[in-house]
Amino acid sequence: MVLSEAEDTSLKQLIRKRSSIKGRLTVFKDYLAVISQIPTTDLQKADVKELSLRLQKLESLFSDFDALQIEIEVLSNDEEQSKERYSIENRFYSLISSAQIIIESSNQGDDIFVNAK
Repeated sequence: MVLSEAEDTSLKQLIRKRSSIKGRLTVFKDYLAVISQIPTTDLQKADVKELSLRLQKLESLFSDFDALQIEIEVLSNDEEQSKERYSIENRFYSLISSAQIIIESSNQGDDIFVNAK
């Protein structure tokens, strides 16, 4: 499939936006690596709240990525674009589930503390 100049320009711009999303995924991954080193019983409420806020932003970013990737796939029939979707989606799912586990573990620790009183 041959793209017009306008379509080619649009595709390149969409791919740059996707690269920005990938960069933001890396930032979240790095943050999560730091937080996950702290035992959940030692996490402060502010840490858990910040993680929750960052997770909400990541989930919103996932929706943005999906819309962006659909546009890329409409413009390009390249199988590499589908492979890229698969790879990025896996990163999203992994990071989201890891963050949720930390939050849930921390909340269970709060429940244990409250029940111990």
